[in-house]
Amino acid sequence: MLQSGGTGTDVVLVHGTTADHTRWAGITPHLEQRFTVYAMYRRGRGGSGDGSVNHLAREADDVAAVTEAI
Repeated sequence: MLQSGGTGTDVVLVHGTTADHTRWAGITPHLEQRFTVYAMYRRGRGGSGDGSVNHLAREADDVAAVTEAI
């Protein structure tokens, strides 16, 4: 799951381990003036329900899938 907004070149934001997609709330309005912004829910955080199977390689696959989809 991810949130998006804005218009322009696509930008994917991936938060760190101790955060969730809301980490970007302060900067996304500024980025959305020039870019289409996608703020991902990392696996097992935020709105993601996939927390019991958390593995870094699977998260990398998730980021790749999002970038391919947009």
